[in-house]
Amino acid sequence: MQSSPEERYVIGARSTDVLLADYGSEVAVVITHPWGPLGGDMHNNVVSALALRFQKMEITTLRLNFSGSQIGGGKKEVEEVVHAANFLLDGSHLDHEMNNFSNDGSLIYSSERKTSGHSRAPSGILLVGYSYGAFIAASASAHIAKCIGAVSIAPPFKFQKLLLMFNERHHNMLAHYKNSLPRLLIQGSSDNYTSVKDFECNVQSYSASTTMAVVLENCDHFFRGTEDEVFETISDWLLLRFPSLEGQIENLSKIDLYSVLQLNCPSIIPSVTLEDDGNDTTKRGHLDNAFGHVEHLFHCGSSKNDIQ
Repeated sequence: MQSSPEERYVIGARSTDVLLADYGSEVAVVITHPWGPLGGDMHNNVVSALALRFQKMEITTLRLNFSGSQIGGGKKEVEEVVHAANFLLDGSHLDHEMNNFSNDGSLIYSSERKTSGHSRAPSGILLVGYSYGAFIAASASAHIAKCIGAVSIAPPFKFQKLLLMFNERHHNMLAHYKNSLPRLLIQGSSDNYTSVKDFECNVQSYSASTTMAVVLENCDHFFRGTEDEVFETISDWLLLRFPSLEGQIENLSKIDLYSVLQLNCPSIIPSVTLEDDGNDTTKRGHLDNAFGHVEHLFHCGSSKNDIQ
């Protein structure tokens, strides 16, 4: 593996800065970062550590910096995540021209083009959001047709209303939109912003049949020094949720999990458009049916066996 497998792109109408490590894997992981005004970016310790762990297994990763101030309703940030996912899914990153246009007409620029030797786009996207980025990634899952799962790490539920400028109901509706989508929510037992009780109350709104919630003992909101525990929790969840991986997380590189998910969960709701305002009463009914108690709430220590 190359010592620095990532290359930089600037994509989309908002000139989103992304780092992509392309291994031609069937599943690509898109990772979002904490709130920018408090110092969050794609070089955050959790974001970087997760990207590196997936890269060591030769699984494609993309991490991005949200553009702009991030002081607003969060809809522009959701658009950036959706554009980043589609950038991978439509194979725009495989164009070897230095400057080109993706299928949606937005400009792409790569300043560090490498020849990866890979020639296929991923068949599915795993969204992983941390802190503020957890809200954005969960909301974006409704817009990405080939999303195979969404991971929310330390979502600061107590401050959701303020972080999203009172647009939290819109994002919560989108986060629940695909009621068959596999979801994992992770929080530390000593989180600085959200109590375990509040965390438990919030995860109860998700579908019990497709959602797992995990509390990592002796971890706070920042996970400094415990980033590997976060990755191992995600890895164990993927292996539990997708038996077709045959106990090997490395199989994300060669198994089309989107097709597996469609076969096992034919009722998964199609993606909404970015222009959708979330007020459709028919869709609201789908969300009401998705609400239920999440039965899989684990309090985990350092051993990954605790999640079994």
